[in-house]
Amino acid sequence: MREGDHYIYVNKKYKERIFAEHGAFAIAKYMDSVEPKSLWDSIIEFITKHKEKLRNAFVRRKIYENSSSLTLQNNRYFISKKDMVNIFCTSYARLNRAFEAIQRSELPLAKFEDFNDFDGVRYYSLSGFDRLR
Repeated sequence: MREGDHYIYVNKKYKERIFAEHGAFAIAKYMDSVEPKSLWDSIIEFITKHKEKLRNAFVRRKIYENSSSLTLQNNRYFISKKDMVNIFCTSYARLNRAFEAIQRSELPLAKFEDFNDFDGVRYYSLSGFDRLR
C-alpha cells in the first residue's frame, strides 16, 4: 500500500493513519483471505451473501464515481484507461500487463470492439472491461 494513495498519516510518530476506501478494502480483502473461517461463518455467508453484496456495492460505486470518460463510438460505449485503473484499484503497469497477456492469448482483445485509442488515449468497451477483470 502506498502513502498518499491508500492512506495518509494523521500522526507519523504514533503511526495513526486515515485510509482511503480502496485502502480499507484491500486490508479487509487480505484479512478475509488469511483469517480462518468457522463452519458457522461459512454457512451464514452462504445463506446471506453479505460479503458478496458488499463487494458488488463497492464495485458499483467505483464504476459510478469513475465513469466521467464514458463515450459512445460506433454504437459501443468506451471508458478511458484512467477510469479503468481507478475502478479496478490497480496501477497502469498492472493493467498494461493484463492487456498484453490477453493480446498474447488465443483470443486477444479486438480493436474497435473491445478497445480503441482516441486522441492517443486507450479506451475499453464493456466487453474489454469484462475480459480484463
